[in-house]
Amino acid sequence: MNDITSPVRLVFDHLRAGFRASLLVAVLVTATVFVAAIVPRAFAAVATAELSFELGTESPPRLDLSGEGRIGLPASGTGSTAQSMLGGTDSAIEKVPSTLPHPLADGAGAAVWLAKSSTGQSSSKADESVDLSLRLAIDLAFNERLHYVSGEAPRPWTLEDGTPAVENPIEIAISQKSATEMKLAVGEVVPYSSAALRIAGIYEPDDPENAYWDHAYDLEHPLIIRETGRAPIIQATVYLAPDSIASLREPFAAGVLVAWITVDPSAYSFADRELLATQIRKVTATPVPLPEFGALTLKTSFTDVIKSTEVKVSAAVALVALSLSGLLGVLLATYALSIQTLVRRRRFSLSLASARGASMGQLRGVMAIEAAAISIPGSIAALSVAAMVLPERVGLDGLLAPVALALSPIVLAAILVSPGGLRDSRNDLSVRSTSRIRWVLEAALAGAAIVALVLLQRRGLVPSGVVFGVDPLLAGTPLLLAASIGLLGSRVFPIPLRAVRAVVRRRPSPVAEVGSARAIRDPAIGAIAALALIVGVSMVVFSTIMISTVDASQQRAATESVGADARADAHDLPDALLDDIRHLPEVDAAAALTVQENVTLTDEAGTTRLDVLFVDPTALAAVRGDLPELGSANQSPRPVLVSQSLADLLQGTEIRLGDVSIQPTGIVADSAIPGMPDIWLIIDDDTAAELGVSEREPRSVLIGLDENYGPADIEAIRSAVLKAQPEQFIESAGIYDVHSELRQKMAAPTTSAIEVSLVLTAGATLIFTMLIIALAAMASAASRNRVVAVMRIIGMTPRQVRALVAWEFGPVAISALLVGAALGIVLPYMVTAVLDLRGFFGGTTLPTPAIDPLWIAGALGIYAVTIVAAVLIAAAIGRRFAPASTLKMGES
Repeated sequence: MNDITSPVRLVFDHLRAGFRASLLVAVLVTATVFVAAIVPRAFAAVATAELSFELGTESPPRLDLSGEGRIGLPASGTGSTAQSMLGGTDSAIEKVPSTLPHPLADGAGAAVWLAKSSTGQSSSKADESVDLSLRLAIDLAFNERLHYVSGEAPRPWTLEDGTPAVENPIEIAISQKSATEMKLAVGEVVPYSSAALRIAGIYEPDDPENAYWDHAYDLEHPLIIRETGRAPIIQATVYLAPDSIASLREPFAAGVLVAWITVDPSAYSFADRELLATQIRKVTATPVPLPEFGALTLKTSFTDVIKSTEVKVSAAVALVALSLSGLLGVLLATYALSIQTLVRRRRFSLSLASARGASMGQLRGVMAIEAAAISIPGSIAALSVAAMVLPERVGLDGLLAPVALALSPIVLAAILVSPGGLRDSRNDLSVRSTSRIRWVLEAALAGAAIVALVLLQRRGLVPSGVVFGVDPLLAGTPLLLAASIGLLGSRVFPIPLRAVRAVVRRRPSPVAEVGSARAIRDPAIGAIAALALIVGVSMVVFSTIMISTVDASQQRAATESVGADARADAHDLPDALLDDIRHLPEVDAAAALTVQENVTLTDEAGTTRLDVLFVDPTALAAVRGDLPELGSANQSPRPVLVSQSLADLLQGTEIRLGDVSIQPTGIVADSAIPGMPDIWLIIDDDTAAELGVSEREPRSVLIGLDENYGPADIEAIRSAVLKAQPEQFIESAGIYDVHSELRQKMAAPTTSAIEVSLVLTAGATLIFTMLIIALAAMASAASRNRVVAVMRIIGMTPRQVRALVAWEFGPVAISALLVGAALGIVLPYMVTAVLDLRGFFGGTTLPTPAIDPLWIAGALGIYAVTIVAAVLIAAAIGRRFAPASTLKMGES
């Protein structure tokens, strides 16, 4: 056999012909495989960013590996120094970070520690109305963290037997804030248990934002304790020279060792979450041994953050995976139509090869080789580039979608080569199919959709990979449902269409007669395109609704966390402050909340302990109009609003709160008021005296604002609240508002990622569905052009030609749009009903779909415009061909 007729040369010539079309398909496959490969990696990066974000919101004392323990001190003697007594402890604690395992050690900083003595009582000559409570602290490097605003560093102290304490005081350094609150000055001597303290220096931190001062809070800030009937107590911790430890061994041995290892929130990968959680549990469960029988036990909120982040990421991934499954189906349909176009271009050469003895397996093999040459090289390059662009760990299931897309053209090429496809044939729409395999496949698809829906409802979207991996069957539930309903629609669709044809045949309308026949025998949008159109429309509508749902649910969760438009939590909330708040601009109303814990409620089931919320009914109604109306305390029995959990427990009609008879008049959600437990009730504050709690002060104020309020209005409220607080309670006061909470939620990486993903998914699905319409129009162009040529010969006008082409597109397109839109509206309700997305949205209320008609109408309008454009373009192209060049003898 010579080179011209060799199989290799024939295959090469076959592949070279129509190279441009093959190149376009190769570009399409490469691009989509790259996107499919980059999406899991992008979400892995988002998950890591979310973990860093959540860790960063934790305060250092909660996040860092910190703890308290017992310091071991050797016996002191003449010449003992801080190094001889504390050097072993310092070395042991310094080595702790190096003993941590990877990856926990990646973000662990240097270990910091300080020793605190037992508490000693003191007093101030300048203010005898308060008592002082002081603790001594030793930090071997404390002078490196501060600067003195007055005085100097304390000098080492040595006990001198027989010398009065006042004549041999212990020199200390105290913070500026503590000295101001205690009214102490440099040089002043104050009593301290059996000794005396001299203020050697007053300092301020070099870097107040450093995490050191969060852990050693009492070394910068005083704490004021007020108890009824007793003088206020001001507590603070002060530094002394480290070498003083030799003479103060007993107070420090009875004190506490405080140590921490800083944690860098940005040093960890979400993919390591399970290993990190295990390592942290081991570290916190095992005390660190120290010299001289000392010990240190560490703790951290790291594992709690990992758990909450995992819930949030899983919910976000679940939602995106459900949306992407529809896009994957549309991509496969696009591949199918593209490969089908290639097969039709090769039809004559394949028919010739078949006539010369080539088997169907050989023909399919040739097309599979061509499809492999088109998809495999570009797919390998796409996977490699994706791995270089985002080198994130995704696991094997993160490669499932791109590999499936890369191999699907090969499978489709083999499937689409069939004996019937090698010759012209009609594709009449029919309710019944002559292919038993098709019936089996359709039944299997419907069964898979039902199974996936049931499993999704029972189990949720179960993660199966490092980050992005989810159960493919469950993630594909929307696609399976859309495909099943689309196939059912394709079975039912011919029934009304044949009825329409029966009606138009009795009328003298050549366009309707020929158009209805063409719509049944050879519709422009074939079975694959129609099914893809249904899936595409449903997924675009689904994604559009979920975008609105994300915004609405975030707003609802922010409102629930605040409790009103704004809320103020502070120690002192007098009536005068409430009046000032009510008179601020943009403030509509304000209601003070007073809580009494552990009140006894009695009903027919027995006694229950619960929290009672006292409030002015009128003010509450003005701020929270969504709550049921709370009647006046003048009624008997007293009206109350009860939480849902309490309502479920109550039995009988004779209910008493303490000695007061009450009657539930409404039920509110357990989370209706922030900070309340599950079991609680609301009652008129005029009832407080009857319950013996009239002296309780409000803990919070709910504030109703005008819908156009801004940051300046919140600052005005904050200024009013802080102005009313004693200095020691200013830092504990908090002002919260819905807009700020919403901005904080929106700042989370997963929030941005899910919104961008839904928008891109909807846009990509829309574009590929439009491409499918164009490919379907191209695939049916040859048959359409022959019919148009015949119609032009017998005198059909351009307007009638457009109407004829509209018959080919219209019925299938309109039906697909209607079915797809209806399914797209139903899917969000199904998803939110079976998946608990509160882990992503926040709050305690299950999210419900929020439908924006304008967005849905816009999406459907784009589809309608695309179909009309396809009709006009197809009609225009049909008129460009001369009848003599397209008209052939025989049956068309």
